[in-house]
This record gives sequence, C-alpha cells and structure tokens, in this order.
Amino acid sequence: MENKEPTLEELISAVKDQHLCRKVVEKDGKFVKYTLVFVDDTMKELVSAPLNLSFVFLGSGFNKTIFGVNAGTRTTQWALAVEKGTSSNQVHTVKAENTILTRLGSTYLRVPGPFKRIDVPKELISTVNVIFDEDKTFIKCSAYFMQRLTIGSEGRFVEMEKSERENFIRKCLEEIPDAKARIQHTIDTIKKIKEVYNEEPWADFQVLYDKADGGLLVFDPSASQIGIRMKDVNQMLDKWLKDLDEERGLSS
Repeated sequence: MENKEPTLEELISAVKDQHLCRKVVEKDGKFVKYTLVFVDDTMKELVSAPLNLSFVFLGSGFNKTIFGVNAGTRTTQWALAVEKGTSSNQVHTVKAENTILTRLGSTYLRVPGPFKRIDVPKELISTVNVIFDEDKTFIKCSAYFMQRLTIGSEGRFVEMEKSERENFIRKCLEEIPDAKARIQHTIDTIKKIKEVYNEEPWADFQVLYDKADGGLLVFDPSASQIGIRMKDVNQMLDKWLKDLDEERGLSS
C-alpha cells in the first residue's frame, strides 16, 4: 500500500487534544534534544500512534520547540511547533505569532507554509497535553504545523544569527556561492520587508536566506514591542541594502 503523506487537515485532527510525552534523546551540557511520543492519560505509550506519526527534534527557541513530522517511513513537508508552556504570561504567544504570519503572507511577503496560503486553516492551532520526563503532570500547550525548512550547510536556507544580524547579508554574500549573482532579488525582498514592516510593525523577527534564489523568508515574529525599536529594525534593513548596493557597485 502506498505510504501517502497526510494532509494538513488530517495532521491537525491527529494531534488535537492528544497526550504527548517529551523524552530526551540526546543531552550535551545545556544542549538537549527531545522527541515526542503519543501516550494515554496514564503516561503509557500508545501501541499505534495516530496516522503512524513520529517526531524528530529540529530546534528550540524562546517559546517553542520545533519537531519534524514523519508519517510511517515518510518524511513529511511539515514540522510541529509546540509551545514550551513554562510560563502563563509569555509575551511571545503562539496565537499572536500565527496572526502575524497570516497577515504577512497576505501581503505576499515570503513566509513559511501554510501562512502563505490564502486559506490558512481556521483550526490551525491545537491544544495538546504535554508531559515532561521529570514531571508527573500534563501541561496544556498550544501547537501548530508549519512548513518544514531545511536549514544549515546542507539545507536550502541559511538562518540569521541574531547576535550578528546587521552583518547577515554581508556574510551571505561572502560565503554562499552565486549569492552575488542574485543581488537584485535580495534587494527587492528586503525592500518589501521594509515596506510591510513600516506599515504595521510587528516587533522582532527572524529571517532565512534562500540559497536557491537569493530571497528572504520571514518567520518567528514576536508580537511584543518590549525592547524592540522600529529604528533598530530599519537600521538593520538599511545596513543590508547598503551592503548589497556596495557589492553591486564593485561587481559592475
């Protein structure tokens, strides 16, 4: 029987209100990798997971952990973002992030799927009950599916390091083959980000450089204005445009 990839709607239905146990699979100092397994309300692992789903740790941020989603032996195009659920007053909420990404996608700014779709599922955000290795109590957490992106030296995308954000584009130009040949597309993308950002600022955000075409993809936006100044964001974008203009002048 063909191992078909589940639809997004099927995946949402499969995880909604489920019990998940977060298990450590690798620990190196402060760096910890987790997986998720489906369990019942007594913490016993299910014999058969919904849609035969399994999860692979991809990364962890301020308020959520990202897991790649596999269906049987098939690697799907989706990842599951699960709220850490460690604080009830986090200013960077999953719901706010989804709202921002949906709005940005509607402006034709490049964002991960499914937010670039016109028909973003209304029930995209699900509630899951997560239990941690060291705990005995399930915590209700928000979770949602997003496009699985290949990031790193072997992947299609290069992630901006926030500690070196103003020099991100310069670094791409220096280290990525053919980046200089795609300067105009990079410039157009940055100008679009600047236009949309200044129309309705959404605070901090992260970007990925697409090695395939030189464009930028916006993700991981923060809804909180705390500690974020429009001046700083525009300064970063202007620095990127300056670096690109300088490189284009040297190449002409």
